[in-house]
Amino acid sequence: MMKMLCRTLMVPLCLAAGAQTAPAQKLAYQGIAWGVPADSVREPLAALGFTLRGVTDAGDHQFDRDDGARLQAELRQGRLIGFSLIDPARGEGVDARFGALADSLAAELGAADEVQVEGAPPLRVWEAGLSSVRLAVSRATGERTVQVAWRGPGWFDEMDRRAGRPPPPAGYTTVSITPFLRMAVDTTVQGPRTAGTLRGRFRIEYFQPITPTVEGVAQEPMDAVEYEMDFDCAGRRARLISRATYLDGRRQRSDRPQGQPWTTLRQPETHYARGLSAVCRAAKPAR
Repeated sequence: MMKMLCRTLMVPLCLAAGAQTAPAQKLAYQGIAWGVPADSVREPLAALGFTLRGVTDAGDHQFDRDDGARLQAELRQGRLIGFSLIDPARGEGVDARFGALADSLAAELGAADEVQVEGAPPLRVWEAGLSSVRLAVSRATGERTVQVAWRGPGWFDEMDRRAGRPPPPAGYTTVSITPFLRMAVDTTVQGPRTAGTLRGRFRIEYFQPITPTVEGVAQEPMDAVEYEMDFDCAGRRARLISRATYLDGRRQRSDRPQGQPWTTLRQPETHYARGLSAVCRAAKPAR
């Protein structure tokens, strides 16, 4: 029964639940550990019915299964950083399949951290630490399908490299990318931590320079900004410690104001709110 359930619902923990192994990483496909070599991925996937179909120019391994499922193991320097699954459901079965997978993942991982707004394509995202699970209805293959992406530490950095973008500064790890910018967190920061608060550093890089305005006054152009801040993750509050802007790799301006008050963050698209989401996610224990 467990084997049939795993094959039907593709719950990430099914493989681990059926074997006496080390505790599974919930935000990982079938409990397969992030960072293992490519050779270590093939055997557990073969046990799930997947056959190696080929290797991409980027080194990723592509697998097929008899029921029409397609799986890609994404690799960085020959080690596992992600899985992308195209579910076999097609046509009228896509919406029901999305709902079944959303319920199944929520039962294992709790409420999703991101839910797409009404009217947009269905989406659920679970995040913790530098790992995530993304469930979506997509047309990336030319037809409407359900796709599940498991992304481990280093996935975004590898996608940056493949896109030809320079890496973030040493110590920083990318945690999200949009068509306009990327967010990176300095994972080396070990600043003051008190009950309910932590200190972190994050960096926002724009793919095209911007000229921000403050109270209607244009500031100097920039394409990157770094912040050091105190965060209250539960209360969604932040307090500025320092800020520096850059253009073409050159520091433009640095500010280190004293006695900054705590600010409650209600708008999700501000720099402070983006930083809070990124730093608090990176500091959150893996689940």
